[in-house]
Amino acid sequence: MAEWYVNTGQGNKGPFDAQKLTELLTQGHVSAESWIWREGMENWTQLGQTQEFAGAASAAPATSTAPTPAHVGAALDAGYDDKMDGIFGDLIRSSWSRHRAREQASELDEVLVGGVITGVLDNGYKLIDLTSDGANHYLRFEKLEDGSRVIFQLQHRAESLMVSKVIGQEASVTIGYGERVKNMSKIMGAIKQELKGGYIKQAEPGIISIDADISSQYVYVQVGMIWDIADYLDPEDPYKVLYPKLSQDLGATLHALTKYLRGRFGT
Repeated sequence: MAEWYVNTGQGNKGPFDAQKLTELLTQGHVSAESWIWREGMENWTQLGQTQEFAGAASAAPATSTAPTPAHVGAALDAGYDDKMDGIFGDLIRSSWSRHRAREQASELDEVLVGGVITGVLDNGYKLIDLTSDGANHYLRFEKLEDGSRVIFQLQHRAESLMVSKVIGQEASVTIGYGERVKNMSKIMGAIKQELKGGYIKQAEPGIISIDADISSQYVYVQVGMIWDIADYLDPEDPYKVLYPKLSQDLGATLHALTKYLRGRFGT
């Protein structure tokens, strides 16, 4: 969009777009004899002699006296002030939008944890422990009927606005299923090469590994995944979790881990 400057005899004023300059012409703040210039022009030209404003200049109401340089300067200063105010307002609105997007990325972390808790509860488990180190959230659940346990490590991978723009809202998830065993010493011998000792730091997606808690006599199988958080959120309301889908996916994962554990160790 072309930006025009007007010579008032007391300095150049602008830039103004064509609409604003036409408005100033109609209001009598500039005239057909006013000298104007925009980038790409070799010389200053009278407004009425330009192709862009010739029609508007001929249609502009006649004035008994030409606007004085001081009058023109004041009017154009007011137009410039309005233009700058508009730009400043756009910057503030843009900043607020980015601030809100950053807040939302952080809030989705809490939404994800709450959704997982509800989804596991829907599969018959009770929450028995929840801790966080600021980046990772650790959750433990237990089914009272048989004592089986589910463990989670969750990490929101797009807490910064820049990262979320590139990869979207993703979460690194490690899910483990465990059962208490009576022959722990025998099982420990079988898995001593696979024992990790605690939660997995960075599990590769789809790789099932073995872990154990000797003090509580639990053996766990764990799998790492990367979730697209948007898959579990209502597109019309990013704070509303799609619990049926989340519960279904959690149920399918726990079913697979249960089969793996029992098939491997006959628990």
